[in-house]
Amino acid sequence: MQIAYTLTFPEFLEGQRVHENRSVKTRVLRFLNWWFFPLLGLVLVLGSIMLWREGSPWVTVIVVFLYGLFLVSYRLLLVGRAKNKYVNTRRGNGSVLLDVSEEQIVAEWPEFARSVASWSAIKKFREDEKVLLIYVAPAIFFIVPKRALSPEQLSELLFLLNRKLVLRG
Repeated sequence: MQIAYTLTFPEFLEGQRVHENRSVKTRVLRFLNWWFFPLLGLVLVLGSIMLWREGSPWVTVIVVFLYGLFLVSYRLLLVGRAKNKYVNTRRGNGSVLLDVSEEQIVAEWPEFARSVASWSAIKKFREDEKVLLIYVAPAIFFIVPKRALSPEQLSELLFLLNRKLVLRG
């Protein structure tokens, strides 16, 4: 079965999100980074305004305000870091040809690279409603957008992944 696609940035982010939800520790870190720190920053910005109104020293007000701004913008820094990873992992126009057979999985970035993984190298897979991740190592995986698969291809791929991983078991 051949699957041709170009991974978009939102799909890349979704793949990273699915990968980060693999354990309690990574879920907690994701919550802290994406929600808690920005909200804490907002509280600090509002607190600095209250400190200024109460006549607190300028140094205190400025430090609390700047630290709050940093935490509020932390989410933007994370998106920027993800965008950098996305750009650095692209080859050419970003098109990928995935060839899945009974013997192996071949990922090809036309005119740039070709990666061959036998089924013994596949460790596991994870999925959500938008993407499928096929792991060859704990932090190395192929992100396959489900929009690139027909319903028949998706069920065939999931059946093959389940069969190959369970048989090895």
